[in-house]
Amino acid sequence: MNDAFPVSIKGILFEGDRCFCFRMNGENGNFQVEG
Repeated sequence: MNDAFPVSIKGILFEGDRCFCFRMNGENGNFQVEG
């Protein structure tokens, strides 16, 4: 959970009435969805 990666992407996904916070780390290809 290091936010220092310049290639990291943070955003919000909306699916219906649900909201997901996602963080994608391009360095190791991690894709995390929270919520």
